Amino acid sequence: MASALAALAGLTLGSASASAQKLPGCTEAQNIQGIIDDSGSMAGNDPDNYRADLLEAIAFFNKGKTMGATLFGSDASQLFGPFQIGPNFGAIRNALATVDSNGGGTDYDAGFSVANAQNPNANARIFLSDGRPGGDPDPNLWRNPGIKAYVVGFGSADFTILNQIASETGGPVPFSIENASQLRTVSQIINAAINCEPAPILRERRFSSQGQTKTIGFKPVGRSAEVLISWPTIGNVFKALFGKKKVKVQSVRGESFIALNLRKLKKGKKLKFQVRAKRLTGSETVTAAIIR
Repeated sequence: MASALAALAGLTLGSASASAQKLPGCTEAQNIQGIIDDSGSMAGNDPDNYRADLLEAIAFFNKGKTMGATLFGSDASQLFGPFQIGPNFGAIRNALATVDSNGGGTDYDAGFSVANAQNPNANARIFLSDGRPGGDPDPNLWRNPGIKAYVVGFGSADFTILNQIASETGGPVPFSIENASQLRTVSQIINAAINCEPAPILRERRFSSQGQTKTIGFKPVGRSAEVLISWPTIGNVFKALFGKKKVKVQSVRGESFIALNLRKLKKGKKLKFQVRAKRLTGSETVTAAIIR
């Protein structure tokens, strides 16, 4: 099935262009709600909880905004918020650490019902599932209120329903991923979209030995950029190095990703930084998704 992620591959790694200007006709989302599947099948389809990384990365890059999250399985419950992200980022990380794939079945209605009550004022939703709903879901639950949904599916998810959710809420074509580790790259694509920015450019680097260093470069189109560096295998550890460059770097590290806010860049002048394999148990491909 065609997907936003598959379409992104057509940009060719390392050659996509972007602009500092906001996309025309786009309204930036200020209140984000996650509706995240935590059913038992996630123990096999997302054992490392990369869906939690997706929400954490979006929270990190949007600290001035409001965010909430709902977990659903056979039933649903509030995971955190809604509240302002910045002063509550630690609470968000702690809540996401409790995601554990013990929710039983897959009840879309429960997820949307709780999210509707929890955060009816959201203007962007991230709906993620790896399974088919147990029965025919009630479309009125995502139609009212009509909040744009960024839909992500994998595993045995029913894309007939996921496409309906996306199209009826005004969201883009659902992301169809093969491996849950791709969710970190998806988070940066969604991050760009909710901020009315062009899709991120991608850089991939293959590492084969511990201590190996690879260079990544891009030309900023403004004075700031956001970079999400991720890799599939928990246990491997990578580090971003900027040397003596006068770049202001804010970062947060997960088990297999690094999110970077870069400031004081020189517009139009290529910025190069290095990624080093501090610990490597086997060959690994690292992806950097860059919003510039």
